[in-house]
Amino acid sequence: SHSLPVFGIILLSCGFIVPENMSTALLMGATCVIMLIIGRVKWADIGRFMVISAVFGCVMIGGMTVVKSVTGGENRTGTWGKRITAFFNPEKVGDHYLYQPRQAKIAIAMGEIWGRGVGKSAQRHMLPKAESDYAFAFLVEEWGLVGAIFAVALYLWIFYRAIVIFNSCGTAFPCLLVLGLAFLVAFQGLLHMMVSTGLMFQTGLVLPLISQGGSAELFTSMAIGMILGVSRQVEEKTL
Repeated sequence: SHSLPVFGIILLSCGFIVPENMSTALLMGATCVIMLIIGRVKWADIGRFMVISAVFGCVMIGGMTVVKSVTGGENRTGTWGKRITAFFNPEKVGDHYLYQPRQAKIAIAMGEIWGRGVGKSAQRHMLPKAESDYAFAFLVEEWGLVGAIFAVALYLWIFYRAIVIFNSCGTAFPCLLVLGLAFLVAFQGLLHMMVSTGLMFQTGLVLPLISQGGSAELFTSMAIGMILGVSRQVEEKTL
């Protein structure tokens, strides 16, 4: 199949990320699957890719577990399992895996409607990694429900503008590029918010353009830059 080289690139890219950040790898993989569907790849090929991905993921996790048992080193498989267990059965894990979600909920509750004010967050000093993994929680504490709605609206606006550019493109590659990058940014923001509000287990995904970060901020800036580049070419009709 002509799709097999593409599937291989996706698996290799996600495979390099899995040992350090499973959530980012899953986000990338899900985005790629959605783009394959939008790109009208045959459902049979997509189904084949899903099966191969499941087998590949099981082999990687099994390999990481074996390496840990042989070398005595550390890996993330145990942490992933504990986080999922903490979400569905919190009574089966220790307080270590429940502390962050609880502090995040307290921060959100303290924000109320208008928030405590910029720089007046109290929970930020109690919440580990408040500047990255739980940025939305202390953002709501300082800016309140109004700030939360504004943040959600910004991500939805980015995605909406990407759809407008998508509909204006005349060729496939820039269309899929814009939509894929916008989906990554907006969906990552949505997942981060779901984690902060307790609607999803902990993932470690940062809040794009708001959380403190190095590589994440660089990628987001590059993604928005490419989207703007396509938009400019569409307006100038030079695409």
